[in-house]
Amino acid sequence: MSELSQEEMRRRRLARLAVLDNVSPSNSVSPPITPISQSPINTNQTQSPPGTPIDDKCFTDVNKRSDDDVKEVNYEQPKCDGVFQVPSKPIDMPSSSKNRERARAPPQRSDSETSSIHMEVDEVSGCADKAGANTDIDSGFENMEVDETDVQKKDVPRQRTSSSVTEITEEQLQSTVLKILHSTVDRPSESRMYLPQTGENLKNHPSMSIRDIVSNALMEVVVQISSGNNPFKDLIQNTDAADTSSINSLSPSPSPSHSCPIPSLPMKRVDVLNDAPLNVALNYLMDCYNRVSVEERNHPKRSSIPPLSDVLTEVRAQLIHFTTLLLKGFIIPNDELYKFGRSPLLTPILQQTLPRGFLTELVTRTHTSAKLFSSVFSPLLQGLYRMMQNASIVGEEHRMPIQTLFELADIRCGSRPICTLITKQVQFMLEPCTPAQGREIVRTSFLGPFLSVSVFAEDEPKVAEKFFSGNSSSDKSLNHTLQLELENTRNLQHRIFHYLLANPESRDGCLNYLAKVLKYNEKRSQLQMEERSLAGDGYMLNLLSVLQMLSLKIKLDKMDFLYPFHPESLICIKNDTRLKYTSQDVTNWLESLENVHQFQTPNFSTICWFLTLHCHHLSLLPALQKYQRRIRAIRDLQKLLDETVAAEAQWRNTPFAHRNKQFIKRWKQQLKKLNKSKACADAGLLDKNLMRRALIFYTSVAQFLLSLMTNAPPGSPMPSLPLPSTTPEAFSALPEWYVEDIAEFLLFALP
Repeated sequence: MSELSQEEMRRRRLARLAVLDNVSPSNSVSPPITPISQSPINTNQTQSPPGTPIDDKCFTDVNKRSDDDVKEVNYEQPKCDGVFQVPSKPIDMPSSSKNRERARAPPQRSDSETSSIHMEVDEVSGCADKAGANTDIDSGFENMEVDETDVQKKDVPRQRTSSSVTEITEEQLQSTVLKILHSTVDRPSESRMYLPQTGENLKNHPSMSIRDIVSNALMEVVVQISSGNNPFKDLIQNTDAADTSSINSLSPSPSPSHSCPIPSLPMKRVDVLNDAPLNVALNYLMDCYNRVSVEERNHPKRSSIPPLSDVLTEVRAQLIHFTTLLLKGFIIPNDELYKFGRSPLLTPILQQTLPRGFLTELVTRTHTSAKLFSSVFSPLLQGLYRMMQNASIVGEEHRMPIQTLFELADIRCGSRPICTLITKQVQFMLEPCTPAQGREIVRTSFLGPFLSVSVFAEDEPKVAEKFFSGNSSSDKSLNHTLQLELENTRNLQHRIFHYLLANPESRDGCLNYLAKVLKYNEKRSQLQMEERSLAGDGYMLNLLSVLQMLSLKIKLDKMDFLYPFHPESLICIKNDTRLKYTSQDVTNWLESLENVHQFQTPNFSTICWFLTLHCHHLSLLPALQKYQRRIRAIRDLQKLLDETVAAEAQWRNTPFAHRNKQFIKRWKQQLKKLNKSKACADAGLLDKNLMRRALIFYTSVAQFLLSLMTNAPPGSPMPSLPLPSTTPEAFSALPEWYVEDIAEFLLFALP
């Protein structure tokens, strides 16, 4: 086939456009996809990807629309000035022009490609095509060009004002609100709930405000649900994309989001087990809240400015208001709250089915009233507390309650109201009622169960039974997994305590709780301690990890080195043996110190650092000593078992044979149990992260002791030897375990 000339190409194209003009009605609007050669869009076109030809059908198929589509386009046409219309006559485009601009160099094609006269357009998403994105057409040789004057003339109708895009009538606002509320007021519908009372009120009062419409509609829906029948059970889920853009069907001008709206989520099917009226009503309110967000995503420009932005804000406020009423037991009795003290919000929060921003707005709109805020969120906190009391690391039951508490504590409304509410819980810090004060505060305090996640066999026997078989080679492979789980849990615990301490209203309560825990467990430092009356190793090491992370960035130059002797100190060293002084010497020195030194109010860095130091003494060091005793017990028992088995030939035929066999059997069982306990302790205690943090902290303790001993500020050069013969009084009055613990830890940790 002979190669077509450029003039022949131009004539064929103009002929095709003329045919298209004859087929199309004179008053119809051209399709959204418009050839760039005739489009008034700017001529700076992008390179179209090769290999995407569109044949003649791209023009004829557009005109084969259904009558409904044509009517819809005609409905929008009067106010849509910027849509290009096919001219009644072919455009006379000169083959050359002095002011032409070439968008790109034409690609070279073979004769077979040019003979078909295919036009190529950029492959973009449906959204971009229908939103009026530039479509680049390649004739096969070079782009058809239009004089700049023609382009400027055609560009004038494309200029739109912001008002033409954002103007919304009252009818459109009502339609949007009803779509969000998944209801209709005109007539019964198969996909939406019919609200006859709201429709009657709207008919009698046409000027009813949007606020009243939302309030009446929500009240009518909730009242229908409270009657016991589920009004959503028989509704047909409508996933039609056209139904998701309520404004667009009445829009005076096309919007880019009209072409590819984000489909709204249909009404969720309520589970049979969760078919209580209160749960159905809450699910409905949360679905409506989610549809508000969908409306904002579908129409970002309209929903960001009044009046639609005000309407959406009002709808959200009404949804939160009705949620609060339901949670307090109004309209629908809250049986779960009255019988079990459980919040209906607990399940959707744990399942992470709440709409984005719902919980934050609920906190924001209720925290100004302390009584209302407590009645809404205290049952939720108590539900998390009860879940953690029975949670175990074996079934990963601890993850969601701790994660949920962290997310609640993270919500900010200026301050952190959930953190304040946590410290006001009735069991946040109860006075002990039994002699086992250390164990009691762990079990009964609000934060106790959240810190009790443990892998030690004494705290959680299920860990030894499920994970450790007694085979050392297979047990070691599980240590890393358990340590990683513990580290993730401790990070969440640290962030929860960080929020509690960062919030001014909850800081003092949290510090007092930490001090009480250390005070009630001070007997853990004794060689002969009664473990049943004290907190377990798992709880204490979790608390230690939290304090280690909190004190990681504390600088010594911001601390008060005399805090252990402060009259308002949260730590107690009264009964501890001192480095050099006797108890009488300490008393005399403190009396003289009051005359020459005025104690200032201790800052947080000082309190946190010394609490961390004492927590090491009551958690890490006793755990290390217990671990070493267990290793010695295993070694001694294994030696006894080996010696008894080796001497079997001597006692086999004696009267003690039966007794010795029973001993061997019992020792083997005991040895297996000890090995499992040791494997659990390896996972909980021999943690590189824990040991690294302890080593870093004890480094700062050594610097503190050195500064106090030499009367030099922290960071000073190393003192010259020998040191002065006189020891500073403050250093002499320190507890001796301040130094001993460093040595004991280094002997254990260093190879």
